[in-house]
Amino acid sequence: MYVFRDPCDPTRVSSPARPRGACRLPPRSPGCDAQPHMPDVETQTNDELRIKLVSNHGKETLFIVKPSTKLGRVMRAYCTRLNLRMDATRFIFDGNRLNEGLRVSQSGLKYDDIIDVQEPPSLSRAPMDPLAALLSERPPQQLSVTELRARIALLEDAARAYRAELESRTAGLVDLPDEIQQVIFGQLCNALDPRSAVDYSSASKGLRELMQRVGEGAGKSPLEQLKEENVAAAALCRKVGVHSCKALREAKVILWRNKRLSATDLATLGKLIPVLPALERLCLDEESDSAGPDGGQRLVEGLGVGALPAVTTFALDNVCVGDAGASALAAALDRGALPRLEHLVLRKAAIGDAGLLALAPALRRRPALKELALWRNPFGGEGLAALVAPPPADAPSPQAEVLAKLQLLDLTDTLITDAGCAHLTSRLRSGALPALEYLNLQRISASEAARAAVYEAHPGLHAALQRDRAPFFHH
Repeated sequence: MYVFRDPCDPTRVSSPARPRGACRLPPRSPGCDAQPHMPDVETQTNDELRIKLVSNHGKETLFIVKPSTKLGRVMRAYCTRLNLRMDATRFIFDGNRLNEGLRVSQSGLKYDDIIDVQEPPSLSRAPMDPLAALLSERPPQQLSVTELRARIALLEDAARAYRAELESRTAGLVDLPDEIQQVIFGQLCNALDPRSAVDYSSASKGLRELMQRVGEGAGKSPLEQLKEENVAAAALCRKVGVHSCKALREAKVILWRNKRLSATDLATLGKLIPVLPALERLCLDEESDSAGPDGGQRLVEGLGVGALPAVTTFALDNVCVGDAGASALAAALDRGALPRLEHLVLRKAAIGDAGLLALAPALRRRPALKELALWRNPFGGEGLAALVAPPPADAPSPQAEVLAKLQLLDLTDTLITDAGCAHLTSRLRSGALPALEYLNLQRISASEAARAAVYEAHPGLHAALQRDRAPFFHH
């Protein structure tokens, strides 16, 4: 029995008797396609909680429950409402499967918390249909011993049929080429959510053999490596103050300041990059040199093909990248990583002329790049010349000028000399960097006259000369 407000007629309220501790779920009215609505907030008492159950298909259902309500009541009500099998449906909160014997007050749920509902993979359900029909007749409490045994036997037959179907679909995995197997592993082996790989491999002999097979020269199987990566990911979450792997997996912004990340931590983050598709901003700001000389390099080496598709801001502040790391970042950009990059900060990253020579061509092929901050890096005129070099003579007309959208260029505390400033002045006069508004040349090796000539070469930079101390980058 439920207390609900009719979604098709908000003025119609039904309030039948409800047993103590029961949960509220608003069923749909006949002929109404609207989603269930919960009672107005003012109808809730102070000791009631509102929780949301979200299926893996995006369907949302709201409940109002008491702290004393057992989670099993909520689960059964949900499955009954959506015609799901209770034994094949998982209820996950904060990365852990909920026990139906717990009460709401014991589960850690708070007002407006979300429970993820995972339904089984969409394989053929024909073997399950007789079982579903039988289970929908009467509850188990009303069955005789003979009827109950018949139900159990039918459940066992259905489980065997389900496993056989999964086995038949995955039996040929071991015969696939290694590169295709790697793609399968990449989709299943998610260090932030390893349950899929574990569940599928436990149900499929083919996947189990792939996950447990130790390759030549490897000391561990993919399943063992996945477990280790999950432990490392959980440790990283604790270190940076992220409350769960799920929260990191769904994060849109990573802004970690002074977390004293080590090179191992950055390598772990680099391995997690492929499973962070929602991330839009990645900003690491360190005051110490805890990451060592290769921390930034180990991070960018995790940028695979098409990595971080939604990221627009990538900022490493006082994280050493080095020339080798700059080359690795250039290779990643050429592989399609960071396709939407607009803001790039590499401050005090130990990038010299050799590193910028490797990175500059990849940056010049980023048409969306708007801000580039390279301050406190030991490069000079050679690296700068590579960055602002003219396009190839055979370049098509739409690419007549590179970095056409760049609005900010910060070269503070670099080793650019008068010769480097003269080259930049020449390029600006020839139409390079047409959208440039802010240029910071503070504390470089060039003379004041050479710097002034740069600003005079681009009319839009006169104001920037007076705003050298402006906080150009606030990412």
